[in-house]
Amino acid sequence: MNKNKLKYAGFLASIIIVLAFFSSNSCQQDSLNNGSKFLSFSATKQSLDKLSKEELNNFILALERIQIVSENGFYEIVQKNGQEINISENLFSYIKQIVENSNRLVNAKSKKSTTPHLRSDTVEFGDNINCVAHTIHAISNDLGGYYTYSGINAFLNDSIEGYAEYGVPLELMGFAVGHFFNYEYQAGPPMYYNYLNAGNTRTMAVLDYWDGTGHAAVLLISDGELAYIWDEQTGKDVVIENWRIRRRYKILNVKY
Repeated sequence: MNKNKLKYAGFLASIIIVLAFFSSNSCQQDSLNNGSKFLSFSATKQSLDKLSKEELNNFILALERIQIVSENGFYEIVQKNGQEINISENLFSYIKQIVENSNRLVNAKSKKSTTPHLRSDTVEFGDNINCVAHTIHAISNDLGGYYTYSGINAFLNDSIEGYAEYGVPLELMGFAVGHFFNYEYQAGPPMYYNYLNAGNTRTMAVLDYWDGTGHAAVLLISDGELAYIWDEQTGKDVVIENWRIRRRYKILNVKY
């Protein structure tokens, strides 16, 4: 990820997290979209860092209109097409792909039995345990830092026993983050978060995955029920239940 990756994506390069904003019932949804502006979208690649500023703004507005529900850990969009909420079919398909990414991740993780460290071990979504290094690298680049991924990974490997096998244990996350950034620790999930309103700060989220493992990613949006994240390790946008966010690290600036 380069320094421009998060200029418009808030930090996309950073994994689902943005939470999609949605109405609680169909009457509200109809009212919300009555006379609303048609939202177009030309991007085809499912990667927020490739969006123009206008496309990103339309993406955020579309998330406010769309309804995403969760059942047994899997996600489903209530609407059947973009016309229902006055957005282009391309934009609707883009969001639908993010939801499908999330469901594939849920399905893959549910078949695994692994140790509760910050690691990702599915073939489709990445088979290494370096999610913390990936996330630190992405945030550093976005904030103008000069940390290399190899340098970050080497430090963690030299400083944390068992890192090469298990990744960063939850109890050492503060140590890992604090070596590279000045930060504020925030326990549990947010009630609301939108990276567009975060100024020059970024938020690293530590997630509780479906198989009991942890995972580090960049938090983009949360409405208190769902969260939308960018997973730098896997290069995928993902939507998750907000309560799966164990802790957050508000990154204030790069140390070096």
